[in-house]
Amino acid sequence: GQLAMCVLGVIVISSEYSTGAIRSSLLAVPRRIPMLTAKALIFALLDFVVSAITVFAVFFITTAILRSHISITLSTTGVTRACIGGILYLTVLGLFSLAIGGLIRHTAGAIATVIALVLVVPPLISLIPGTIANHVHGYLPTIAGQLVAQTSQQSGDVLSPWQGFGVFCIWTVVLLAACGYLLLHRDA
Repeated sequence: GQLAMCVLGVIVISSEYSTGAIRSSLLAVPRRIPMLTAKALIFALLDFVVSAITVFAVFFITTAILRSHISITLSTTGVTRACIGGILYLTVLGLFSLAIGGLIRHTAGAIATVIALVLVVPPLISLIPGTIANHVHGYLPTIAGQLVAQTSQQSGDVLSPWQGFGVFCIWTVVLLAACGYLLLHRDA
């Protein structure tokens, strides 16, 4: 799910730059920040719906397969929060990817950057010895954001689930603000 949301988030905005359709969008809505806000809101809504369907489908299919070995229901402690957290995580991940796509404006480069930030950098940071690496690793956007999709807090987690999600949201808001700033100050 992460990979799909990363690619989709980037494509939502970077494809407009690669095809030149951004000029038409800005011609229709000359005020750039409202255009970016509308694009982000519509994408977030679509992302939320698709994520909800995906997370609950995976949950029910997995519990049906594992029912003979382990019994997990939505009423089990932390499971409902983890499912809702997974939906929220994927939604914000899509917006995070959209912001990077808007910053880089090149589809392949933006997808490579997002995939690196989500899948490559966190394991590399965790290899750094010492306690500072634990804190740096804990505050990486996707590592912090994934905490909300866990059923319980692990002993090595630097942040609580909702604190981690808040850190991920802050990363995303900062990137969206930078995307908006560059949209105002660069040519389409």
